[in-house]
Amino acid sequence: MNDVYEIATQPDAKGSDTILPLRRAAATIDMSLFPPEIRRSQSIEVALLLDEIFDRIGLPDVAQAPSVDDEPPNKWRVPNTPITISLVESGPRTGEYLFSASTAQNIREYYDAIRDLPYIDTSSPGLYTAYLTTPGPGIALKWSESLPDWSKRVAFEQTYWQWIALAGVAILLTGQFIPILRASRSVGSAETQEQERGKRRNHFITLIVALALTMVAAWFVDEIVNLTGDTQITVAYILAVLRFVLLGWIIIVAGNVFVDLVSWARGLEPNSAGVLLLTVASWIVVGLFLFALIVAAAQRFGFPAYSVVTGLGVGGIAIGLGAQALVRDILSGVFFLMDDAFRKGEYVKVGEATGNVEKISIRSMQLRHHLGAIHTIPYGQISQLTNFSRDWVIVKLSFTVPYDTDPKVIKRKFREIGEDMMNDPAYSDNFIEPFKSQGVFDFDDVGMVVRGKFMTKPGEQFTIRAELQARVKAAFDDAGINFARKEVRVAIPEVEGTGDQPNTEKLAAIAAASASETPKV
Repeated sequence: MNDVYEIATQPDAKGSDTILPLRRAAATIDMSLFPPEIRRSQSIEVALLLDEIFDRIGLPDVAQAPSVDDEPPNKWRVPNTPITISLVESGPRTGEYLFSASTAQNIREYYDAIRDLPYIDTSSPGLYTAYLTTPGPGIALKWSESLPDWSKRVAFEQTYWQWIALAGVAILLTGQFIPILRASRSVGSAETQEQERGKRRNHFITLIVALALTMVAAWFVDEIVNLTGDTQITVAYILAVLRFVLLGWIIIVAGNVFVDLVSWARGLEPNSAGVLLLTVASWIVVGLFLFALIVAAAQRFGFPAYSVVTGLGVGGIAIGLGAQALVRDILSGVFFLMDDAFRKGEYVKVGEATGNVEKISIRSMQLRHHLGAIHTIPYGQISQLTNFSRDWVIVKLSFTVPYDTDPKVIKRKFREIGEDMMNDPAYSDNFIEPFKSQGVFDFDDVGMVVRGKFMTKPGEQFTIRAELQARVKAAFDDAGINFARKEVRVAIPEVEGTGDQPNTEKLAAIAAASASETPKV
């Protein structure tokens, strides 16, 4: 610490020149009780506080320290102080003697207890005070002398110029979310798949730039603004949380960008099974990365995340047994997508549920019924799936006409209707095969059943079927063909005359009797 003071007081002193001796001093302290996120910056502050304490109470007599000739103890307390030096028994510095972790944790209380005492050792007077009020890594006394006097005043343990610099950093980091949110919204407003890919790439680049700015801001606050104490700890935690949030956001967007790039490179259709498989795989990978990021962040903040994860391994069997249904749903969904059984937007039937595939998630699908209801179906519960939206659709229409209708006339009418619709621009592009007659299909109690069929693109069959039925009705009306309808015929043998001619007088009497009867209520 005397070397630090000597370097800092040189006329051409630079803060970077003091980094090495400061780190050498900090290396004598066990900082294991401090979270890794603030461990490095706080170790320098602890070393400065230790120097301030020893400058006031004096260094202990070397003769009082344990001799190397004797068996060294695991711990030794500096006489008349709570400061201890102990043997590190675990971790990367096992076997070294360092100022103990409890000493580092409570050093500020020790310093507050003796801060008003006069200096005994004047080799580095006021070193800690200078560190609190100067910028840069270490002590840049020469640079700080050029600052105006009002900026060196202290408020809440920091100088005015440090608060001003911190406010500027806060404004910069807050303002960077404006382009991030704009880029995020623009992805959802894209009109085409190509526009969506481009805007998603812009969103990814915006997040990368934001992460870089956050890291630069953390370096600036730590190495230039040189905050100390509780303020430094609070700001370090806030910047670390922001850094991890942006990194997690980048991981999520990167998964979507990866799917876009691979699907574009391979020429995959937007709703094809290949794209869906890539999406599911990216969700799994992104989830693993996010889990690892959360564990790493918790560890950086001092939470024993690794031990918790290890403990989860013990309970993993129980969790796995309880998650069998979830695993079954996920695996079933992967195989359905590998088989290209359905795609987003297609009309399918699953059990009693029918509708358009509106959403495909990692464990279930959602069908939008034509009446508006949404069916959510886990993949593991799908035993059979019928897809009505692939390649082509054949629709057969049946009409019942009286027995005396000429089938050749109906066949000619069906052919004319098919030709007319094939020449109609509103329907011609949707036909694969025109509407044509299949002749007489069946006979029933009413009449004979004639059938026609057509082949069309999936999803268009309903519109074409409605138009065809209307045109068949009009064509039958023009040709004088009636649709057969059910009739009830009553035979009255007692009123039948000779020669199969009805007795006119009896029929008239029956009609008159029926008309004269009083209606029953």
